[in-house]
Amino acid sequence: MRQAIEIQFGGKTRHLVYDYNAIAELQDVAGTYHSNMAHMKAVRAMLWAGLLAETLDSRGRETENTLSLIEVGEILAKCSKAERNKLMESIQEARGIAEPPDEERPTPANPNS
Repeated sequence: MRQAIEIQFGGKTRHLVYDYNAIAELQDVAGTYHSNMAHMKAVRAMLWAGLLAETLDSRGRETENTLSLIEVGEILAKCSKAERNKLMESIQEARGIAEPPDEERPTPANPNS
């Protein structure tokens, strides 16, 4: 069960829950949210995108194994800090495989030359 704080708002009893998905959405809406964790929206999105190759079919369509961003956030919320750090290391490693080193990247042509 998620930890919630009960409030009275708009004439109703409501519950504040700041889980992984809520903070990621807050970062999007507010533009920033200072946290002791890495930028949560970016972590959630990088993990989601990295998992697509294994869950989409050969035509790029979702399968029953494709996770939504919200599902990825729900899984991340259950991870310990150590587990999230390990995931970040794995994301960085996978991105390093996919991206050539700076010296191997093509440079844009200079239109002024």
